[in-house]
Amino acid sequence: MNRKVTVIGGAGNVGATCARAIANRELADVVVMDIAADKAKGVALDIYQACPIEGSDSQACWSEGCPIQPSSWFNMPRVGW
Repeated sequence: MNRKVTVIGGAGNVGATCARAIANRELADVVVMDIAADKAKGVALDIYQACPIEGSDSQACWSEGCPIQPSSWFNMPRVGW
């Protein structure tokens, strides 16, 4: 089965809360993107480590070096930063 992937643009309070809720409810795997790459990495690692505790099998990663690569990943519209 193909898993859905949600890309969260922003690792602030709202973005981190949305990403964690999506992962905890197993709605999709989550990719966190932010201009501040270290912030995105920290949020993604927090979600990644919390998912097994919450009983979720969702994956979380940040934009750099992300192993989550759906077939349509490269067909997504690009946002210039």
